[in-house]
Amino acid sequence: MGFVQLSDDLTNWEWLEDKNTVYVYIRLLLAASWGEKDYKGVHLQRGQLIISQREFAEKCGMSRQELRTILDRLIATHKITQTSTHKFSLITLIEYDCATQPPTRSAPEKQPTINPPTLLRTNIQNIKQPNNALAREGGGLNSSFEKFWAAYPKKTAKQNALKCWIKLNPNEELTAKILASLEQQKRSVQWTKDNGQFIPYPATWLNGKRWEDELQEVNENGKHNRDISSRSKSDWLAGFE
Repeated sequence: MGFVQLSDDLTNWEWLEDKNTVYVYIRLLLAASWGEKDYKGVHLQRGQLIISQREFAEKCGMSRQELRTILDRLIATHKITQTSTHKFSLITLIEYDCATQPPTRSAPEKQPTINPPTLLRTNIQNIKQPNNALAREGGGLNSSFEKFWAAYPKKTAKQNALKCWIKLNPNEELTAKILASLEQQKRSVQWTKDNGQFIPYPATWLNGKRWEDELQEVNENGKHNRDISSRSKSDWLAGFE
């Protein structure tokens, strides 16, 4: 069973005091898809859901116009994106990954049994040598993330993606694998259809280790090749024999 946690950042949200806006936002978080699935002919990514505005407004005990106003507020404050058709609205929760990831807790440290001068020297050393991941890697982790961000086609919720990248902490080999897989997936059926509507958010892609996916590639004629990663050695050599 999943869970949803609310960020401390909400205390600075301009609509926090509007109970109906907060209520709708929480209901959307609770109703969003926990993983990828097909629903009523639409392939939903993690953090997405389909609603009928009329039915959802009734469930929330408000008019359809009130719901539309609240959805506009959520869009304007970068809480959701919305794609509408004459039948339904596709809602994407931008901060869904952060709202459904458990907080990391480090084990409590034992109180050191050292004299005050030694404790002071230890604290000074800690200041000079921070344990922040970016500082420890001399900015290398930040540099590799910028390469990933520059290559990723959907540039949404960069800070969420950066948090996922720091948590992943990839070495050079894994970074190269991620970037190579990303270039392949950018040519895949899933990412090229409907103007890239179904490209996952960067944080979702990283959290799901989606660089390990096997996807169909689109060739220069617009036709679909077999799964990229499932080609045998003979497939690659066929054109040279």
